[in-house]
Amino acid sequence: MKKSLIQKLGLLGIVSFLSYTAAVVFAPLAYPGYNWLSQAVSDLSAANAPSLSLWNQLSALYNACEVVCVTIVCIGILLLTTWSKAITAQELSNAKSGVKMASSKEYLHFILEQLSDLDDISYRPMMGEFILYYRGKIVGGIYDDRLLVKKTKAALELMPAAICEIPYEGAKEMLLMDEVDSKEFLAELFEAMYEELPMPKRRNNGMR
Repeated sequence: MKKSLIQKLGLLGIVSFLSYTAAVVFAPLAYPGYNWLSQAVSDLSAANAPSLSLWNQLSALYNACEVVCVTIVCIGILLLTTWSKAITAQELSNAKSGVKMASSKEYLHFILEQLSDLDDISYRPMMGEFILYYRGKIVGGIYDDRLLVKKTKAALELMPAAICEIPYEGAKEMLLMDEVDSKEFLAELFEAMYEELPMPKRRNNGMR
């Protein structure tokens, strides 16, 4: 939705508020003896109220804006529901056909920032995913916007309840990292895993 349209729709709320405020403030002028302290605002719009005509005139925009806003909300909910179902259907279709969604650069940069307390963190792109290295050793990788680490003894001790998942079909199981928001835990995990990891064979692998 264009920004200008959103701004115009936002004005409906302001117009609605001003219209209702005008009705509340000025309708009592047409209601002799109206007492703000002892009577409800709804008395101004009662069927037999002398202020009914003035109330209807002043609150006309309020009623119209209310209908428009409710309609827009209903349409928005319908569109979101339809979009959500479409995304779910696409994900199911991809899962059945074995299609994997590539990891995003945004998630890669987030993980790299979370690992910034460690020296010598690098990565290598691989078919839309990213292999992570710590001091030259493969620690894990980012697959389908998931941080997976190798299933070492140290990793299992630090994450005894971790879920095992495969990075891609046919690959060995790895541990799913749920604690990606804790930089301290990630640093502790990578340090503990380092000694248990083998050094990769030397090759020109595009590491960054």
